[in-house]
Amino acid sequence: MSEINSKIYNKLLMDHSFVCYAQGDLEHRQRWDEWIHKHPEYANEVEEAKCVAVSLRFVQTKSNAFSLQQKWEKLKQSIDNVSHQRLLRHLKLWRYAASILVLISLGFVSMYFKQRSEVNEYLTLSSLPIEVQTSTGAPSKVVLPDGTEVWINSSSKLRYPSVFSEKCREVHLEGEAFFHVTKNVTPFVVHAPRCDVKVYGTKFNVDAYPEEDKSVVALKEGSVSISGEEMKEYFLKPGMVAEIKDDQKVDINKVEHLQQYDDWKDGEISFKGRSLIDITDRLGRKFGVEFQYLNPEIGNYTYDLSVTTESLKEILELLEFTAPIKFEHDSVEDRKIIVRKK
Repeated sequence: MSEINSKIYNKLLMDHSFVCYAQGDLEHRQRWDEWIHKHPEYANEVEEAKCVAVSLRFVQTKSNAFSLQQKWEKLKQSIDNVSHQRLLRHLKLWRYAASILVLISLGFVSMYFKQRSEVNEYLTLSSLPIEVQTSTGAPSKVVLPDGTEVWINSSSKLRYPSVFSEKCREVHLEGEAFFHVTKNVTPFVVHAPRCDVKVYGTKFNVDAYPEEDKSVVALKEGSVSISGEEMKEYFLKPGMVAEIKDDQKVDINKVEHLQQYDDWKDGEISFKGRSLIDITDRLGRKFGVEFQYLNPEIGNYTYDLSVTTESLKEILELLEFTAPIKFEHDSVEDRKIIVRKK
């Protein structure tokens, strides 16, 4: 397999949508049927990746080796029950029995090594990480191996194992995601820029883009704790929002309008007392544009804003109407928007 083809093969296996398609999820069928039709040169790589993806569904079941072992034990018990006086009379039968035992033994050993090979293959596959990366303005939802539901916001990346370990359920996030964690005695940990979030079963939002100067954890239900390399562990209660700065300083507050932190997963954007810089950061990820401030101080203006189906143009006009600011398009090609005072 060439280097290019190998990259395609690996990229397919790392794509959550492709794995779902390979495992028979109709929701992803049209997209991948069209892609495969457009790229016939990767037919072999697609087929190999599909085989591996299907193998991820492997579940250990009671194999035929178990029934073979039962037959073995039953046959040995029957032999033990034969009296010594009848030994000679059944010598011929025993010879046949010995032959059967040899066949069963060989079958059992063969089945054992086959099953062991399958398990080893499964363990190898389970160590492969799955990475979901969303593009600008394209949130996505995934279901993790334990049933945990995750809504991933625009321009974000989530990495998780094909199968969670028995000791800890760990995922890595760069960007923003809302988690509805399946309750389980096994701890669930989100590794994000600036902090780790530990939970056992709850609903919370993590906003942790590496390029920003802070991470925000908003707890909707249950309980979580946040910690870091140079930060002590803090515990949050429902309705609390924690902001973790680059210097590991933590600011925790009780927030009345918590929906503003996770309504993005329902296609809405709302801000209650949020700064203009926070709003333009969110708009930039949603619409794929970059805001540049000519007057940095206006980024501290605060707004109460809630929008759903409005276009970017309509949102910017609304902001201009409520404050002495002006948005100007510097270039349509590079998607830059200048922000200045009126």
